[in-house]
Amino acid sequence: MAPDALERRDASRSPDVLRWIADDGEAITGSVDLVARPDNRTFAIFRGATDTIIPLTAIVMRQHAGPIHATGRDSKPAQLEALRHAGFVEELTADAFEVDFPSALSRLQRAWLPSGFRIVSAADASIDPLLTLDNQLRHLVPGTDGWTGDIEWMRSELSESPPYEPAAYLIAVEEATGRYVGLVRVWRNEDGPRLGMVGVLPEFRHKPLAARLLYQSLAAASLWGFEAFTTETALTNAVLHPRLKRFGRSTDRLYQLVLD
Repeated sequence: MAPDALERRDASRSPDVLRWIADDGEAITGSVDLVARPDNRTFAIFRGATDTIIPLTAIVMRQHAGPIHATGRDSKPAQLEALRHAGFVEELTADAFEVDFPSALSRLQRAWLPSGFRIVSAADASIDPLLTLDNQLRHLVPGTDGWTGDIEWMRSELSESPPYEPAAYLIAVEEATGRYVGLVRVWRNEDGPRLGMVGVLPEFRHKPLAARLLYQSLAAASLWGFEAFTTETALTNAVLHPRLKRFGRSTDRLYQLVLD
């Protein structure tokens, strides 16, 4: 890893990120960034040689108060093994999936929009109730409970185009009250569409709102020139995980790790 690579990364780095680097006396061999998330979890993002993970972790733990989290995956076994040797333990396991658009859309095409609701794009939504809904839904997702995003964070998420695409970021609105009750977002990433979230508040889950939101969002994303989309879901998600196993392909296993 060259110093100029770190400098390019710094151009878009949040000022709240802390970094430590490792070197061999001649060049930078690894680095770790600490990133504080809105759910009060601090994540360590390691880059470079895997043999720098253990010493970098030791330095971080001496200087950082509280637990740190990291993400590992089966497709990067050396990094995952190094994280475990550094003391990280699993707190959440998820599978990554790839799903063909025709398969998903054919299974969702009968989903209807219940009377008394409408679907709007995030581009036409009010940011305050959207933020409230986003926080409420994230509290229900394993691994992001306690999420408290703010207006600045939400505006930042909606200003990055791509991956933000209004046609695939949709909100379900209860017409009688104007309340935002569900959302779906598919990110328009350079390497292909990624389903980031689909969710409905618990009191509305007896209606086919989530399926309809997902259908409309995926229909828009299917026009972006890719045959499939990707997503990840926890093994404990009793609704989504078994469905993705039936009509998608598992491509990786992901681990949210923690070190106290």
